[in-house]
Amino acid sequence: MTSGSSTSTDHGQEQFDIAPLSWVMTELKEALTSAGKLLNEALVQETEAQATSLLQAKTYLHQAHGALQIVEIEGVAIVTETVEELIERVQNAKLELSPAVVAKMTEAFYAVMRYLEDLLSGSQQQPVRLFPEYRALLELKGAERIHPADLFFPALSVQEKIPELALAANPKETNYSTTRLRFEKLLLTVLTSKNAEAQADAATQMGALIRDIEQAQTTSQTKAFWLVMRAFAESSGQFDKRDERHVKQIWGRINLQIRRLVEGNTSVPERLLRDALFFIAQVKDPSPFVAQIRKA
Repeated sequence: MTSGSSTSTDHGQEQFDIAPLSWVMTELKEALTSAGKLLNEALVQETEAQATSLLQAKTYLHQAHGALQIVEIEGVAIVTETVEELIERVQNAKLELSPAVVAKMTEAFYAVMRYLEDLLSGSQQQPVRLFPEYRALLELKGAERIHPADLFFPALSVQEKIPELALAANPKETNYSTTRLRFEKLLLTVLTSKNAEAQADAATQMGALIRDIEQAQTTSQTKAFWLVMRAFAESSGQFDKRDERHVKQIWGRINLQIRRLVEGNTSVPERLLRDALFFIAQVKDPSPFVAQIRKA
């Protein structure tokens, strides 16, 4: 999942080409600065003038989005688009335009501009750095999911060939229906049990079931996907307790993916792959297998 403005280095990192960004940086700054100015002016305006200012602020945001699409910088447009959604909520009287609301919107603009300037200075693309400002916007929006994984965009192409990725000459046959029934029973333990030891044991058994699925795969793409899910399962005991709700959601989404296998659907959900990789990337003491998957 590499953008058109990046090239791969010998170390498998994405080397950002700053030329396209440098061409549109002035336009981006002007658009975001103008949008912020209009939002602040709207705070003290009468209803009709305020409506005009909000509409103009959205127009400037559209200009910024157009420029961002040209340079294909992951994550940044998600932040500015969220501001636009909040402006629409103000227009529809679903959100009050207060100094605190405008402050969070303009702080997001400044964060985006700082981030882009850092890219021009040679920093790597790490849009997760925008999460504090993005989180503040999502809280205004009342979003159900607020997690930094939404700003995590690893290159999903395999950077290094490892033995684990090799397809078996005679893939193991697996009854997905039976596997799913066993998985769901264990999932219930993980989701509801108050016994940490029982949860850990269930996670280990789920990992073994995922391994059976992974060894039955016949394409490189699906093999890689289930290897990542297996690495997620093997790492589950090391995730931050504060992320427990999100980890449980990933387990549930893996279960949904097994159900799709039962139905004959082998498509790989990129969002689930990114979310699992986000957690795997944070493991402080990875097993040799998990370390290999991270390396790949």
